[in-house]
Amino acid sequence: MKLYYYASRTENSKLRGQQETIRTLLEQSGVTVISNLQPDDAAAMTALERAEEAGQNALEQIDALVVEGSASDPEVGYFLAFAISTKKPTLFLMEKGSTATNPLSYLAGKNVPSQVKVKRYSEKTLESAVYEMVGDFESSEFAETPTIKFTLRITPLIENYLHWKTHNTKITKADFLRKLILEEVIKKDEEFRKYRGRKDGS
Repeated sequence: MKLYYYASRTENSKLRGQQETIRTLLEQSGVTVISNLQPDDAAAMTALERAEEAGQNALEQIDALVVEGSASDPEVGYFLAFAISTKKPTLFLMEKGSTATNPLSYLAGKNVPSQVKVKRYSEKTLESAVYEMVGDFESSEFAETPTIKFTLRITPLIENYLHWKTHNTKITKADFLRKLILEEVIKKDEEFRKYRGRKDGS
């Protein structure tokens, strides 16, 4: 999953530190992060530059958005407007006690798509908020599309179990296994998230 993280511009050193923490947590969760906090990351920006050269909106190549909007910054409104118009999965983070205006407060709730989530955070709740959001994104319809074929021989017992779990449901055995691996194995494997963070950043 490719995610764009925008941190509102601020001179507040404490807020800047928290914004960097958010970026680190996102990277450790295993997603590919492109951010205004690292504008010189040539490897991460390549896909966006290719899109712009082709006359496409670079943000449309992103799977999801995270916007930290605790400081007054007009760019925050731009990213939220883009998220609303495209229904792009988005997490809008604001620090508890922030005096910045929430641009979404000007819109009636019905005009904000369900894909756009708002979360007030504190230092204590920041990590859980980020990881919960990444889990929601990865388990949504916007998760990666399976493209790699893989042959797996299973025992009759496993086949019976898969048939039992998926019988009279709309989910296939393959989708059930993919969901199980994503939500019960990968999502809970902290060492793998750290490995993915290092790999994507290398």
